[in-house]
Amino acid sequence: MSAGFPTLTAPLGSSSNAAPAPLVVEGNSHPDTAISRPTLAVRAGWVELAKRQIHPRAIAMKHIIRRPSAVATLLPTLVSLFAAPLAAQEGVDLWTSHLEFGFNGSSGNSSFSVLRTGGSLKYLRSDVAEFELSTLVRYGKSDDEVISNDMRGSLKFDWQPNADFSPFAFIAASRDVIRNLDAKVNGGLGAKWTFLRTEESKVSVSAAGLLDHESFRLPAGSLGPSSENAFRVSSRLKIDHKFGSGATFSHVTFWQPQASDIGDYTIEMTNSVSTQLLSKLGLSIEHEYLHDSVPPEGVGKNDQKFSAVLRVTL
Repeated sequence: MSAGFPTLTAPLGSSSNAAPAPLVVEGNSHPDTAISRPTLAVRAGWVELAKRQIHPRAIAMKHIIRRPSAVATLLPTLVSLFAAPLAAQEGVDLWTSHLEFGFNGSSGNSSFSVLRTGGSLKYLRSDVAEFELSTLVRYGKSDDEVISNDMRGSLKFDWQPNADFSPFAFIAASRDVIRNLDAKVNGGLGAKWTFLRTEESKVSVSAAGLLDHESFRLPAGSLGPSSENAFRVSSRLKIDHKFGSGATFSHVTFWQPQASDIGDYTIEMTNSVSTQLLSKLGLSIEHEYLHDSVPPEGVGKNDQKFSAVLRVTL
């Protein structure tokens, strides 16, 4: 046996009725050390397992440890692998949410009141993914006549949102009684390209294919279709700019023509200016414009909405 590896020896001719003969460990071990045969069997099993599973790795680690330069390279890598997830959990709030409230009213010769409320829940790992759930409800009356009654919600998922190219998926649902739209549901897949990114500004375009379903609230006696299904191509332009004062400007335009009839399209534009009043309270002034080239029966093509909204970050 080569030096450095202990050997096991046992006396021969022991009786089966006698106590198990001790096995003496020779070599580098203490000469008086003795191990019974059952103990040897257990340890032999562990030795065989170590040879198959642990020994190759131990050899590799032995060569690494013998090289100080390898240790100096490996140690920071191991630390970063364990520290990065902890930093992401402890130092960064990956979940954000906010609630918003808006109210417009008037009384006297003309009276109206419009209430707007909504919120969002967002999960963001800028290098991995972004998930956002948002809702919005508006209701208003003027001289006891309903002038606003709409709601919408959306669920969006972006993969690597801070990359120049980012794929995404979404689903949205809405309802607008004033526009005779009983339900609108659409969803699809697409990709975003951010072609301008500075400390103050970010500009991106995106394209997606979506399936669109609409159900209409038809006037009495109408012979028009009660629902419509279509495949649409959605293109979007988004501009975000931050001013030196801390206020921000945002512009979003959607153009969604029907794939089989480009003359059947919708355009949605939103402009907003926002500023922080307190650390968790912000004010936003918004303008929304909607154009539907083929609107439901009894509804005009254009709609505009103005809102002043307070947003509370939770």
